[in-house]
Amino acid sequence: KGLEADGVICTQPTYRTTPLGREISDLTVAIRHSRGSDYIPVVTWGRTAQEISKAKVGDIVHLRGRFQSRPYRKKLDIGGEVERTAYEVSAKSCQVVGKQRRLRAE
Repeated sequence: KGLEADGVICTQPTYRTTPLGREISDLTVAIRHSRGSDYIPVVTWGRTAQEISKAKVGDIVHLRGRFQSRPYRKKLDIGGEVERTAYEVSAKSCQVVGKQRRLRAE
């Protein structure tokens, strides 16, 4: 089981290459539901990462993937570190399917 949803890109996708040479793009997608919106961090890989890196904030995307978690260490302002867990969607596919309509102020 996984996630399949449409959402709006909230942060400009960032494209990079990992130390092992894998291509990756990170972005945040807003998925609306009856009680508001959820803001989901999304990771794309390979060719999908290349393609989605050209997308813009406000583009509507259709994504399919799976939820994953990973530990990371956060440095504290007062010194030291704390271990945290990041939750994100690892997208198998992520395609731009439209542009968000802008409402004009009247």
